[in-house]
Amino acid sequence: MTTEFLPSFLMSEIYFCSKHRPGFLPERLRAAIEDGFFQCAEIGMPASDKDACSIGAMVRDSKIGLIQWMTEYIDLYELDISTLDEPRRLHSVEQIKSQLPAAVRCGASSIAVICGADPGEYHRNAGFDAFLKSMTAIIRAATDAGLSVLLEPLDRFAHKKRLLGPTKEVVPLLEKLHLLGAPLWMAFDSAHAALNEECLTHSLQRAHPFLRHIHLSNAVLDKDDQDYGDWHLPPGSPGFLTKDTAASILRTLSNEDTTCKTRLTVAVEARGGHGVNEDLLMRQTADFLKAVLADVHDDTKPVIVE
Repeated sequence: MTTEFLPSFLMSEIYFCSKHRPGFLPERLRAAIEDGFFQCAEIGMPASDKDACSIGAMVRDSKIGLIQWMTEYIDLYELDISTLDEPRRLHSVEQIKSQLPAAVRCGASSIAVICGADPGEYHRNAGFDAFLKSMTAIIRAATDAGLSVLLEPLDRFAHKKRLLGPTKEVVPLLEKLHLLGAPLWMAFDSAHAALNEECLTHSLQRAHPFLRHIHLSNAVLDKDDQDYGDWHLPPGSPGFLTKDTAASILRTLSNEDTTCKTRLTVAVEARGGHGVNEDLLMRQTADFLKAVLADVHDDTKPVIVE
């Protein structure tokens, strides 16, 4: 196996309803560090500067990795880095750049972003150009701050209806940015790819050179089902993401030919909510990830993901 999978704790989703309580995320991060299973954590906007500093101190002391997701900030302030509205695009870029010091204060090694709405087939190429301009500026500023940048492609037509998007369209943009000296890496989300009706095996193989992070995310794929879409469901029925499917996703990556060892962080995405015991959800997703990783290391199991 040439790929090493590092377990990641998607705190901003597991603790979706509790994450903005002052002191809450630092407390849960401290417990996760003491437990020792997770080697990376993922957060959104800290509840306060005090929480950001507490998280940063723990990250630096423990050497755990940290990804700060800009998704909540982007949605809250209606930012769009791929819009054809140039003043809005420039404003969005500057707003995201303004958050880089906060990410550094949290001890983040990476930030992660999403793009804007799909402008329609006729305007997509212009949207791609706008995205490239935005990401070049964001990546250069992030690099100066000591941060790498991840992109999570979303679904095109099922639910989120974003420009990016199908893996086959994302990879050429990543290639262009790397050639420009502005490396952008992919955070692959299994639910988004499945909702785009992609062959997961082919998409993973295509994206492999640019992959740095994986979200094992579940979704109902039956268009006639009321739960169809990207609702951040826990693994299992009625969604497509079983333990075997998740293990096959990772095994596809571990079987990729490469001349050097690759390290990928991987998290289970499931959203807490009102009436949900979020600590129990954390334990359930951690147990699921442990079982998946154990299965991946069983060399007798075949790759079956489609």
